[in-house]
Amino acid sequence: MNDMKSLVLECLSTVLNKEITSDIKRESLDEWDSLRHVELIFMLEDRTGLRFTEDEISGITSTSDIADLISIKNGS
Repeated sequence: MNDMKSLVLECLSTVLNKEITSDIKRESLDEWDSLRHVELIFMLEDRTGLRFTEDEISGITSTSDIADLISIKNGS
């Protein structure tokens, strides 16, 4: 799971052009708007080879949500 969290934090940092080092909620960052959210999802799909549904994408509210979802999709 730590690998997934690290990947999510790395991708979010890249998308936001801001260092993110710990779990964070989307609502606490103005920079994490809908456009950046979609960019983050595309980057994660590219990096993991997974695809996310619209419901999954809209249900993501934090970095830990994303890491958990990736782990579930990977069967971990």
